[in-house]
Amino acid sequence: MEDPLTELYSSWSPYIYTVNNTIVLIDPNGKWISVYGSNGTQYRYENGEMKKQNKESEWVADYYFGGDN
Repeated sequence: MEDPLTELYSSWSPYIYTVNNTIVLIDPNGKWISVYGSNGTQYRYENGEMKKQNKESEWVADYYFGGDN
C-alpha cells in the first residue's frame, strides 16, 4: 500500500512505514507521524512541521520540539 501523502516526503520511498523507524514512530492513518516525548507528550510531524496539541486540542507548530514543556 502506498502512502497517501507520498508527495510531501519525496526523499523517502512511499513504501517505507514511519520513515523506517518503527520502534519510535507511529503512523496511525498515513496522514502524519506520531512521536511521543519522554513524559508521554504526543507530537505530530505533519506537512513538514512538528506540532503539539495545545489546551484547546488544536495542533500547533512546536518550534521547541524535544523539550517536553
